[in-house]
Amino acid sequence: MANIQSHVTQWTHNRALVGHIPAKYPDWLVTVAFYTALQAIDALLAYDNVPVYSHDARNGTLKHTNRYEFIWKHYNPLYDLSRNPALPVDDLRACLENVNRIIDQRRVIVVGLI
Repeated sequence: MANIQSHVTQWTHNRALVGHIPAKYPDWLVTVAFYTALQAIDALLAYDNVPVYSHDARNGTLKHTNRYEFIWKHYNPLYDLSRNPALPVDDLRACLENVNRIIDQRRVIVVGLI
């Protein structure tokens, strides 16, 4: 399990890349956006001393823990989208806007962890 700082570093790196991916590559946009969200979530879970070693474990923790209910609500559509990035562009855009909004709201939490 990586430490908080390594998750924050990777989250920052991924977040910078998302804005540079041309819209004509929605599959890569979804993939990088997903892993950006995943790193932010893993930073929070590491802070809370919650070990996660797989997508299933992470998803179960987010879905079944009240503290993470709000995150799960917005992360799950992105997770689903990452498994099938061929959705219509409008669905993709709405999903990414939701995730970006959540990441922006949680940035203070993640940055406060380091």
